[in-house]
Amino acid sequence: MNQTASASLQQFAVSYTIPCEHRVSVGVTTASADEAIARVREAIDAGTVRDDTAEMPLLEDRHVEHPPGIEGDVAKHLVIGATRVAGEFEIHPSVDERLQRSFAHRQAPIAAPVTLDTIDPQHLAVEALDAACALIQSRLGVTSGDLAGIFFSGSEVESILAAYVRSEIAVQTGETPRQLDPLSFRWEVPAAELDRPQVLSVNLRSCGNIDMGQDPDRPLFGVPTMPAHRVGSLRAAGQACRAYIERHGLGSSQWIGGWVRDGGNAIVAHVSYNGRVWFPNET
Repeated sequence: MNQTASASLQQFAVSYTIPCEHRVSVGVTTASADEAIARVREAIDAGTVRDDTAEMPLLEDRHVEHPPGIEGDVAKHLVIGATRVAGEFEIHPSVDERLQRSFAHRQAPIAAPVTLDTIDPQHLAVEALDAACALIQSRLGVTSGDLAGIFFSGSEVESILAAYVRSEIAVQTGETPRQLDPLSFRWEVPAAELDRPQVLSVNLRSCGNIDMGQDPDRPLFGVPTMPAHRVGSLRAAGQACRAYIERHGLGSSQWIGGWVRDGGNAIVAHVSYNGRVWFPNET
């Protein structure tokens, strides 16, 4: 394009207005339709009709526009105009930050498609938690995420969401999902992994049960502590723990061992009182 043609170009903000309805529907339990309408009118006047409460749940909240296009009846009602703009375009506050980000994504280079093997469950869990907090804050009119950041920092909710993501991925890929311990959010070691030969050690320890008048900070009298009992597999670790527990008649509150370490002294699993083997917490 030559300079003469470029100099003749002008910027315009082109706006259009079409009729639309803001359709809101709420649930009301009353003795009659007239009473229900009166109650909703009161809520409208008070500005609380869209608060989505148990007494008045929000059933529908959307703008219903005419179908796209400028033909037929729509063309008769379409109001469109252009205003010359000098300098940069000014973005109206109605185009909020979320929509601006969406527009930026559409203009960005096309990224590689997301596949299950590229998803980070922990990162997706954080995104899901952020989205949930954003919804709550939006409904409550909260303008700061400070409290949510304090409340959910290092929370178990994130661990639960990450565990859920891992399970969904396992189902999608045809892998049998590992069992999840609902109390500690640990994944059980699958059977195939239990029998894989490894150089491992497991600690065998007891402690007193305070409910029985025993010292919980000391091993039970007469029960030896074995900090690094050598085993050749995770299944052998589970068997060693159960044998130790049964040999000394330990109750579940007297068992504090079961941590399995590899040759580099890193914890790779834990054996619970019932002899089942779990991966450490994945946080």
